[in-house]
Amino acid sequence: MRHFRAGKGVVNALTFTPCGRTLHCVESKDFWEPHEAVHWLDVERGQLARTLDLRGEAWRQAEPSEAFVSPDGRWVAVRGHAGDSSFLELW
Repeated sequence: MRHFRAGKGVVNALTFTPCGRTLHCVESKDFWEPHEAVHWLDVERGQLARTLDLRGEAWRQAEPSEAFVSPDGRWVAVRGHAGDSSFLELW
């Protein structure tokens, strides 16, 4: 059994890569709040592999609201809003 710290907030989504070696965790402050981070957890080592912070200066087009991780874990699509417009950013 492995124990992971999955961030400081609510876990909005959990997905495994097809190989089962990585677990993706999408986090927010509260269930209905915008997503704040995506974490990649190395299942075999029991460690956090990387984090994409969705609250930083990198989000120039819009305030991020939701993050979606590709099944292989290579891509993250982030949906955001600015006024009446919606934007998608692909990382």
